[in-house]
Amino acid sequence: MRAVRSSEEESRSRLSAQYPIFPDNYPIENKVLDKDSHIGHKCSAISYLIEVQVKDLIVLQELMQQAERCLREYIQRITRRINNCVPEMCKLLEETKKRTESFFQTFGVIHDILYSVSSLASEERTRLIARRYIEDIALTLRDQSPRETQQKAENRTEEIKVYMSVLVDKVTEQEREAITSCVGCMTEDRCVQKSHHLSSKIYEIYKTFADHRKKRYLSQEEEFAHRSDRIRIQKFIEQLEFVMNDHCMKNTAKMHQVTNKQIAMLIKHFIRTGKVDQNIKSVLDCQSKLSLRMEQMVKRCTDLLLRLKIDVIPKMTGQPVEASNLGAMGAELQPRSSFHPMTLTSLKSDFQILQNDSIQIESIMKHHAEELEAQAYNLKELR
Repeated sequence: MRAVRSSEEESRSRLSAQYPIFPDNYPIENKVLDKDSHIGHKCSAISYLIEVQVKDLIVLQELMQQAERCLREYIQRITRRINNCVPEMCKLLEETKKRTESFFQTFGVIHDILYSVSSLASEERTRLIARRYIEDIALTLRDQSPRETQQKAENRTEEIKVYMSVLVDKVTEQEREAITSCVGCMTEDRCVQKSHHLSSKIYEIYKTFADHRKKRYLSQEEEFAHRSDRIRIQKFIEQLEFVMNDHCMKNTAKMHQVTNKQIAMLIKHFIRTGKVDQNIKSVLDCQSKLSLRMEQMVKRCTDLLLRLKIDVIPKMTGQPVEASNLGAMGAELQPRSSFHPMTLTSLKSDFQILQNDSIQIESIMKHHAEELEAQAYNLKELR
């Protein structure tokens, strides 16, 4: 509790003492009209400065709220895009896994059949040639890298699901906490209107003092009004300082403290989305490598079958055969180059959008930071 209080006092100290001090309350019995006019002029100038600073504080509060809101909306947009990508990635991985297993099962059966049939060859040379092709097919089927890559991609996808579930819960919880923590000047407080009203009243009293100064002599009624205006201007000054110091500045300090805490948590969530982004890119990379490798393996096995059917089977049967049917089978086993509606290109384009959004939000936050620095510099110059 002491740390929170000291942090709030530190924030208030940064904002305090940024306007000239009002003149000391002069005695009511003092009838020096020149002095009254001079002090009234000074009070009017300071009150206008306070009015401007109240407006700046309200704008500063709005900028802090806008910065927090924009960052939260950006993170929510990232999480929505990721959650939309994950089911599509799962479908793509499932389809690829089925095609991979279909390849191994189909060519495994073909290998076993060919191995049994090759022993029926009457010529030793024909049998050796067939066994060589069959052994090449077996060597290709012993390559487990596609299954390992598939398992790696599935593990990464499961990690993404768990991580995103936790991340979405944390972002939702923090948003709920931010809604309940209501700080800053409310619209119904009418701080800007109050400061303008009080500043206008002080200016009107100064104009009256200036008119009295020109007259150099006041009637009994005017003297009574002059004395009353002295009391009124002091009350207006007290009210204006209360609006500035005990209300707007205090609320701005509280909002600064709360907003900094919220933005710090949001930045942590943003960093976590970067980790998820890396995992998704890893899954897409695994999918690309898997598709390329399966293409090569299907082509390799299909070529071996075609050569086997052309070079060996005619010698065993004594009849020429056509390779069209086998070529059609190889085309059927070939991985599709495009997965509609979800393709690797579409997934990568989604993350390109996220990167573009990241650049845009960084530009907006930089612009707001420059505005805040300019406001702080202007307030510092007014000391």
